[in-house]
Amino acid sequence: MTKRIKWSSFLVLILSTSVKSRSWSKIDIIQNGVDIREDYLEQDRTEFDPFDYVFPTTPEASGAPGTTPIDSRPCEGCDEINLQDYPESYPTNPVPSNPPRGYFNYDVSRTSRFGPGYPSYYQYGNEFRVKYENNAWGSVEKTDKFNYYWDEFSDNGWGAWKSVLANHNMDQSVCSSGANQSPIDIRLSGVACVETHQIRHRPGDFRIQGSNVRRQILGSKLRLLYDRRPCQDLSNEACKEPDPPFADFPNGWASDADVLHIDFKVPAEHQIYGEKFDAEMQIYHLHPGRRLMPAVSILFKVETNGHNAILQIAIDAFQHEYDVDQAKCGQHKKRDRKLVSDFHSAVMRGNNTRSEIDNEAWDDFSTDLDDPAFEQRERNARQLTEKFHPYHGDLMRTVYFYGYDGSLTEPPCTEIVSWFIMDEPAIISPQQLAQMKHILFTHVDEQCEKTSLHYEDRGVARPIQDSNGRMVWHCTRSHFPPDSERPSS
Repeated sequence: MTKRIKWSSFLVLILSTSVKSRSWSKIDIIQNGVDIREDYLEQDRTEFDPFDYVFPTTPEASGAPGTTPIDSRPCEGCDEINLQDYPESYPTNPVPSNPPRGYFNYDVSRTSRFGPGYPSYYQYGNEFRVKYENNAWGSVEKTDKFNYYWDEFSDNGWGAWKSVLANHNMDQSVCSSGANQSPIDIRLSGVACVETHQIRHRPGDFRIQGSNVRRQILGSKLRLLYDRRPCQDLSNEACKEPDPPFADFPNGWASDADVLHIDFKVPAEHQIYGEKFDAEMQIYHLHPGRRLMPAVSILFKVETNGHNAILQIAIDAFQHEYDVDQAKCGQHKKRDRKLVSDFHSAVMRGNNTRSEIDNEAWDDFSTDLDDPAFEQRERNARQLTEKFHPYHGDLMRTVYFYGYDGSLTEPPCTEIVSWFIMDEPAIISPQQLAQMKHILFTHVDEQCEKTSLHYEDRGVARPIQDSNGRMVWHCTRSHFPPDSERPSS
């Protein structure tokens, strides 16, 4: 990786200050020129909750560009989507009576046995830092159900990406011990952007309802999982199909990196200068040369008339999976009730007593799978041939980004991710956010088991992690022009 020069190192020594007998370093008291000592001192030093504290920010301090209005697009079916159809909040699902190995959730309360920890604020030498007490994620164990996904990339894995991540211990959680954890609150550390071009992406040729894309409603996210290529070398004709989305990342990555999966998190996990966002799309690539995962984060911000037609393609695909699982749950209940009915009838007949249960009524019990409207939705879904381009202009509204090195944001929290946080959020509507929440937080599997791991209104976002003095940089137009403005070769 190209060396980044930290021009603020000299200023740190000059600006170190003593506050009430405490020595504050520049990183603690000054955020991009804004003195925040008094704001810190107003907080309870014994216990500090970064969930509730918002660091002061100004447009000048943040350096974040203003958003531009999204193009007005027709919203088919918007009239049918009523916010009143969705609850304002979603109660936390209970912990299973016998949690499986590998179980974790997002409960940040003091008494949680499976959560990411309760945040407290401590003094370490001359600095105040965030530390997470009772971080149960650090002891999450590998199980087939929990960790099978990462086995693909181990020495005992399979396919084109076998052994690519073998130099990292994906079996051991470092959620409580890692020094470079994600997500973080993006704040510039004084290092320069050395990237020389934008992320050069290609959409691939997978259709969202095709067999090459699996649409998964998981406990901690909505995921689009892409099929792998048969081999790594894209210059080899045999490796070009199937063709998932891929990208050429700047600063010496040297070759294209395929998308492995795309995760949708509600609310967003990353923040920018204390600003919170409504949701986040995390596009995870794998680079076989560097044996790391470059990941692109696109933050979502809700605006009243902000319907995003491209995002709706993905939401509709997840809604289809949600409806199918609801219908299968109904079939499961129907079978269970039929078994109860048959057993009860047999007992009654054995006692020469007429059963009071109407078996025909049980047989006629219907589910969504029996609903003609559901069958029509199934046909519509099968006919859906649209591609979901994760780097479409309505999602990726800028070519400029913040960068830092971090980790996966859930167990095993392995520190293998180079993050590219796009500096302009995508705009979505209140209805779209409500629909995403409803799909993720109320989903049941075909056995009618609730799947969501969310915690109250905090959703499935890991708490902000300590940056630990990491380098964080911002690439803007002053560092490189967009490709659209470069001379054609």
